[in-house]
Amino acid sequence: MARELVSKRELIRILNNELSKYEECKDCHFIGIVKYEEEEGDGCNWLGANVKFRCSGEPDERCRPYISRVLSEAGKKYNIKNKLARERSSL
Repeated sequence: MARELVSKRELIRILNNELSKYEECKDCHFIGIVKYEEEEGDGCNWLGANVKFRCSGEPDERCRPYISRVLSEAGKKYNIKNKLARERSSL
């Protein structure tokens, strides 16, 4: 299955929307993603990269399984657009 190409901003919005579905994670949110230059062996170009999230106060251990679940599911569905694709789409 081909992954949908989205911007980093769109991907963070998608991740936060999914994370907000879990009561345990209501005070947590993703704040940044570093894209790989090339896709990994599984075809994803961002999962496993530096994905940053923040929780108000101390990170809650109850939230970590949900964060992992959200990232895993999104990694199967989305890739981050590269700069060339964004430039072509704006022409």
